[in-house]
Amino acid sequence: MNRWWRAYSDARHDPKLMLLAPDMFRAWFILLCLAAENDGQIKSASDAAFALRVNDAKAKGIIAFLAGKGLFDPVDGGYFMPHNWRARQYLSDVSTDRVKRFRNRQRNNGETFHETTSKRPQITETETEKIEKTSSSRRRKSKAALPSDFRLSEQDIEFALSKGWTQAYLQSEFSRFCDHAAAHARQQADWRAAWRNWVTSPFQRPVSEVRISNVKPPRKTMLDCFDDIAADLAAKRHA
Repeated sequence: MNRWWRAYSDARHDPKLMLLAPDMFRAWFILLCLAAENDGQIKSASDAAFALRVNDAKAKGIIAFLAGKGLFDPVDGGYFMPHNWRARQYLSDVSTDRVKRFRNRQRNNGETFHETTSKRPQITETETEKIEKTSSSRRRKSKAALPSDFRLSEQDIEFALSKGWTQAYLQSEFSRFCDHAAAHARQQADWRAAWRNWVTSPFQRPVSEVRISNVKPPRKTMLDCFDDIAADLAAKRHA
């Protein structure tokens, strides 16, 4: 039979317990567990011996010692009982009675657990998908370094030109933009938005104050050189 018994917090202030040797305190505890399974009684020395894993003679000696300390009392027509057991281990709060009271309350309320659960609003699969989509849309984009193949789109170029930038100044600033990102290991969630911020930065000098003559044109590629040579040869043939 599985039973529980009450252990009171004021036991730590009881000198009868606190002055026990560790092995005797352990024996006292085990014997209380045994008593809880037998309506508060240690019915025989052999029962105590088996619980303590000792022989009958030693079990009798342990119980006699604990009885001498006022921790066990002899029982009429029986063996021994822990001191004041009936007062401290009263039976009015056994779990069977609590279960009965709980079931009666449920019956009186006229509502079962399953009925209560069924009344709760159910989340449909569609609503769940909406919640997941809303959560995912709120997540921020992860930042990344400027891609090596990043190029300005037509919209990016038009945005810069709408701010009064010239083509030459735009090319120069785009090179500075890329160099700045690489030199400082910049990471952005949206590099096109970063370019627009660069164009409208308060640190940008007005284009009217920039000496365009100092802005170096972009370097020609090999294909540009071939195009120039072809154009010169065509002009000479027509001349």
